[in-house]
Amino acid sequence: MRFLFLSFVFILSACAGKPPGTERVFFPTASPRWLDEVGSPTLKPIKGRGYLVLPQGAGEGPYPAVIVLHSSLGAGSLEWDFAKRVLAQGQAVLLVDSFTGRGLTKIDKDQMAVSEVSILNDLYSAQGFLVSNPRIDRDRISVAGFSKGGLPALYSAFTEIYRRYGYENDPFASHLAFYPWCGLSLKDMRMSGRPVHIHSGKADKITPALLCGRLVDDVRRVDPAVPITLTLYPGQGHGFTHPALDRIALPVSYPYPRDCRITERADGRFVELSSGQIITGRNLSEVIGACSDKGAWVSGDEAAGQEAYRRALAFLAVSGARR
Repeated sequence: MRFLFLSFVFILSACAGKPPGTERVFFPTASPRWLDEVGSPTLKPIKGRGYLVLPQGAGEGPYPAVIVLHSSLGAGSLEWDFAKRVLAQGQAVLLVDSFTGRGLTKIDKDQMAVSEVSILNDLYSAQGFLVSNPRIDRDRISVAGFSKGGLPALYSAFTEIYRRYGYENDPFASHLAFYPWCGLSLKDMRMSGRPVHIHSGKADKITPALLCGRLVDDVRRVDPAVPITLTLYPGQGHGFTHPALDRIALPVSYPYPRDCRITERADGRFVELSSGQIITGRNLSEVIGACSDKGAWVSGDEAAGQEAYRRALAFLAVSGARR
């Protein structure tokens, strides 16, 4: 592998060209920082934003759809590259922009400037927007997330999470997560029963695959039949599917929660295990900042990335098939 010390943010956040027919869309959302704030009447409503694209040459619809959640660098070439692949197999895409409506373009300095719980709020708001669109099949909406967006894509499959957001049943046909952080343990580890697929690099030092392996084990102890799959890619680091990272490694200057471990206690409060601190929306940045680290690399390999996408697209095609 050739190590090129290039501008990390410039290369990875560069926005690829949007597909023809891309429509800017808006939906109401809010910014709960942690799970204790979900549904609070004191939350200020904001205008959620995203890009809706319908597949061309795929008939009149209604179409299956995939909601795509971006990384901490915002909606850029990583997400658009994947979106175009999804469109090519006849599924619509709603790429959620969780930063612009909050006055940001990226959050590489403070990962909690927009929390994963806020992105969860955007996800469910985007789902509500799609089900009101007659061009979309409301029963065939899946979610896919990258890195920071991978956590909401994954954890939205947990019964405890979607019920916090007012859903009796999981509104998504399937859940796809690329290199997510899996260090959150809920007191109720039941999942909805909808298919879940996690893709992680075994050499990932930012969101370690080991955490996802433990999460899968915990889920299967509750229900051995749950349809959750973890696919590991030997030698691959964080962001290995990024189109700009073929045989390139770039240093990461921003903090990441590699050493953070959060568990929900029986009383419903969440504790960060290394510090013993209770996490709330008020102290989230402080607690996560204390257990975060710096100094890792992102790296990729075209062959591994293509194989991950081949599997991911097949997974989405099955869940998007007409029932």
